[in-house]
Amino acid sequence: MSISTKAREKLRDKLADYEGYIKHLYIDTLGNITVGVGHLLPSKNSVSGITLYKTQDKILTQPATLQEKMDEYEKIKKLAWGKTITAKSYGKHTTLVMKKSDIDFLTNKHIDTFSIDLKNAYTKEKGFLDKFENFENNLQLALFDMVFNLGATKLKNRFPKFNAALKSGDYEKMAKESHRSDVNNERNDYVRDLLLSLIPETEV
Repeated sequence: MSISTKAREKLRDKLADYEGYIKHLYIDTLGNITVGVGHLLPSKNSVSGITLYKTQDKILTQPATLQEKMDEYEKIKKLAWGKTITAKSYGKHTTLVMKKSDIDFLTNKHIDTFSIDLKNAYTKEKGFLDKFENFENNLQLALFDMVFNLGATKLKNRFPKFNAALKSGDYEKMAKESHRSDVNNERNDYVRDLLLSLIPETEV
């Protein structure tokens, strides 16, 4: 099965919970300019790929020009950042925001891109018990959360025990090896519980 509509909606909601759902530009805890649901903007030129709107009395008016978006990027880039500074706190420094529909569009594009990465990474030809499209929804959701946070290369190279456990169908070990040091306990627990839910009741 490919990811279902219901699973996609849950995935989008969970990503918003853990990545944040921020309508304005901000700096994440690694120093990256970001917007929406963890959408990185690696350079000021990358703002050409998003639509930001001017606001007046908190009401969206007209789309910002490329120069206005680049100016906003440069302004935010000069601000302090760190683990104690929240994404929402940058709002007082911004004048441009994204529409919800545009944020959701970007998130869906990320899901589609990572779906291709996961389909290429998890195949029977590479030693897995089945191909990604046929994985249970909870297994797909767990892998999506990890790949969104880590990227496909890190998921493959930094989690060899996790992937070996997947090849053998050992969900308990997968749950243990899914822990990431750079995300909070709630997010780690979410993925762990998704994986533990796949263990047949006779084994629990």
